This record gives sequence, structure tokens and C-alpha cells, in this order.
Amino acid sequence: MSRSTRLACVFVSTLLALSFAVSSTLPAQAEDTTDPAPARATATRADRQLAAPPVDHRVTKRSVATKGERGSRPTRTAAGLEPAKSVQSSRISATTDDPATEPSIYGEVWESYSGDAVEGITAKIWHDNLFGGPPVATAVTDAYGYYSLGALPAGDYVLEFSGDGFITQWWDHNNYGSIGAKVITVTADGPGTEANAELDHLDTISGTLTNSKGKPVAGRWITLYIWLTSGQYWGELDSVTTNSAGRFSFPELRPGSYAVDGELPKGARLKAEAHYLSLLSFSGPKNAGLLAPWVVGSPSIGLEQKADAGPGKWKKASFSYQWLRNGATIPKATKKTYTPGLADLHTQLQVRVTSRVGNYWVTATSPTSWPLLRSSVPQIRGTLAVGSEVSADPGAWELASVPSYQWYADGKQIAGATAQSLTLTTAQKGKRLTVKVSGTYQNFPVISRTSSATAKVTTAGTPTITGSPAVGSTLTAKPGTWNKKTKLSYQWLRDGKAISKATKASYKLGAADAGTFISVRVTGKLSGYATVTKISGQVPIPA
Repeated sequence: MSRSTRLACVFVSTLLALSFAVSSTLPAQAEDTTDPAPARATATRADRQLAAPPVDHRVTKRSVATKGERGSRPTRTAAGLEPAKSVQSSRISATTDDPATEPSIYGEVWESYSGDAVEGITAKIWHDNLFGGPPVATAVTDAYGYYSLGALPAGDYVLEFSGDGFITQWWDHNNYGSIGAKVITVTADGPGTEANAELDHLDTISGTLTNSKGKPVAGRWITLYIWLTSGQYWGELDSVTTNSAGRFSFPELRPGSYAVDGELPKGARLKAEAHYLSLLSFSGPKNAGLLAPWVVGSPSIGLEQKADAGPGKWKKASFSYQWLRNGATIPKATKKTYTPGLADLHTQLQVRVTSRVGNYWVTATSPTSWPLLRSSVPQIRGTLAVGSEVSADPGAWELASVPSYQWYADGKQIAGATAQSLTLTTAQKGKRLTVKVSGTYQNFPVISRTSSATAKVTTAGTPTITGSPAVGSTLTAKPGTWNKKTKLSYQWLRDGKAISKATKASYKLGAADAGTFISVRVTGKLSGYATVTKISGQVPIPA
């Protein structure tokens, strides 16, 4: 083939690639389910009085690990939560033990909606100066989202990621064809190149149109609008007519904020649902909310999770909720909040929210939560008296969690009290204690649990015994200094065991006490304060 012929082939291939790149940015047209379609009036931007959508709060709230952290994020498996593993992939090409040090391309793929790793994404590379033909190497991401293209010949490559339900992406973060792909140079001696990808879902908005009696309305135009941030207005994207079952569908939509409207007969009900997109819930040009559900709460069983419907003006909206566990409906979990239990351990939650404003219903589903970890409410152990030591019992937490502690008195931090134990001083007298235990597990959000408040810290004396330690003599208990109005009770002990009916401040030694050790237990009770028990030292009684 001559040089001019090769250049011509490259030119034609370039035009085809550019054509494909441009066409891939256009929305896919939904199939018109009514044939023939009825005529309709042309809708302009001014005809549709839709309120501007609020900013999608999920863009700023999404908790996604950074590129450097992502390799340590755990992934849900059938056996429960396991620590993330080193790079391991289902490789079609030759494998390498350590792609980070070999001439290879490797990395991780996650979805933009929730930040979860994605299994089954195909990674392919081509030489950057060739168009068409088979790829040089192919790999598929594993359950942890990892892939490796194995040992590669030195050269310049372009990398493509593709998978069912996702927008094909050319590295680095280019959704618009290979022309804009970033070249990856592989050298013969390594090291490998890490190439990660965050993929966007393709989604479908579907729904039904029914009359006031719930029967389907066929042959009516339904229009889809997309919010154009560059021009700050709603642009008409597509229109279809409802089929005989009153259904409509707009497939293969890219991420964004959408609104659905239509030719509604009087009393008709329009329902629309999406999964990965944000939908406008509106009533007129001023009252609107952007239905963009989000699960709010620390990722642990036992801690309440809350459904955040999204930003906007929701005064005229009513909501319904359905919580999901690993994508499956949780029976009876239909409130705004949900407290996960043991059945939810190491699973991920979502919430499906439906907003109704007038005769418009829109439904959307939140991203998955972080996998739910194990944590417990801490308990405070020890004597709640000045001079005594108390300690925090953290309970059961996720293995490998690193706990930290903070003590509080009447809700205020005790400066420097960050150890598991605390020696009480007069500064805590008359105050109630709590302790907050915070667990750090890999790169998960920090989980904090706070104990119940104790009774008030009291002042309790250490009892002593006076009197002659001889059979026939009387011993007297001196209780020490206690809070005023504290009611004291006594129990005398012989070799550590209670002596029957010996419950006064004094005790007369009898024959049974010869050759034993006598002590006294004093218990102080005061309303609102901790009940404290103190035991004296033992007094030996001669035989």
C-alpha cells in the first residue's frame, strides 16, 4: 500500500471516528409506541413553565474514596465483608504477578453514582496510531473492580472501558470517542501504569399515564426535558406517545436533571421513574424540588439511616419510601428512617423515594450506602465517685477497627480525657458522664457511638473500723466523707461473706468470729447520684 493510500485510509477512519464521537453525545431516541402518532402543537422553551431545579446535593455529598485510597476499600462478598485485596483480575492476556512493577496497564473501575467498584467491565487497549482491528489486550474487572492487562510490549496505547448499562469511556475520563483519548506509554522495563476509571450509568425514564379512575390513557404526547446548565433553561429533549397500556419510555439517558410533562386530560395521573437520574417534582413555575434521594447516616448497624429526598421547595409534596437491602425490598421498611439490624450487617442500603405533587408522581432511587459495619453502644464500668477510676467498654466492633475515646461531663468534653479509662476528680462531682467511642475501619467514614449518661458522680468515703478486735468487743464502722443527705447502709462481713442480721453501724464480735477476718461494706444512696459501695480493710480477730 502506498503512503498516499495509507494517509487516505487514516483520513477516512478519522472522519468516521469523529462522526461516531459526535453522534454518541446525542440522546438516544425512545421508540414511539403508538403508530401512527397523533399531531401535536410544537412546544417551545417559553411554553413550558417549569421551575429551575435546585443543585443536586449528591454531587457535593457523595463519599467516594480518593484515587490513592480506593485500593483499600472493602467490597461486599458472599462471605461478608472482606479486606480489599491486591490487584487480581480475570485476565484474557498474559498475566503478571505485580503489574505495578511490570510493563503493564492496570487499575480499578468504579461507578460515579455511588462510588462502588464495578465487576464485569471490559478494558481494551489499542496502539494509538491504529484505528479498528482487534485490541492488543483485553481484561475484565473482578469483584473488586480491579483489572490488569498483563505484560505488554513497549509502546503507546489508548485504553477503552465498556460495560452493559454504562457509557463507554476512553481513558482518561473521556466519554466522547477515541480521538480525545490520552496516550499511555508503556516502557520495556516498567513500572506499570495505573489507569482508573469512573463510569457513568445509562438510565431509562419510564412511566404511565392513567385517567382519574386508574385506567391507561393511550396516544398522548409525553415530553422529556433536560436542564441545560450552560443556558440555565429546560431544553426539550424528546417526545413519545403513550402506548395502549398508557406506558412511555425514554432509554439510554446520560446523567443529568430531567423533567417529564405531557398532554394530560383533566384528572389524569402522570407517573415517571428513574434510577440513576434526578427528576423534577413540580407544581407550576415556582414550587419545585429535585428528587435526588440520598441515604444519610453513619454506616453501621444499630444507627438510624435517614432518607434525604433532595433539595428544593417540598411544601406541596407528599412522599412515600421503600428501603432496599442489596437491591432487594426490605419488608415493612417504608418510613423516612430505617434502623438496620443484624440482617443488614455488611450489606448496602438504598431508598426508593416517590414524590407526589398534585397529579404528578416521580420516583427515584438513591445510590448505595457504604457497607454497614458492626459497632456497639459503649458501657461505662466502675465506681462513680471522686477518686475512683471508670473505664469504657466499647462492646463488639468490626474486626481491625481502631477505637478512640472522648469523655464528657454533662455533655461537655473533659480536656485530655481521651484514654479508655478516666480517674474522676472533684471537677466531675455532681455531673453525669458519657463516653464517645469512634471506630476507624480502613477508609470508611468514622463511626461514633455514645454511651448512655450515668447518674451523677458522688463523693464517697472509704470506711474504716474502730474498736478492740477481740471476741466480746464491739467494732464500729466509720464511713468517711460522703455527699450530704446520702443515706448509708451497712453490712458486716466475715471472711468476705455477709454476716446474717449484722446491718448496723456497729457489730459485737462473737465466738464464730474467732480466727476470722472482719470487714464492713457501706453503701450510699442519694437521689440522682450514683449508688456507691465501699468496703473497709479486713481486721483479723484472734482465735
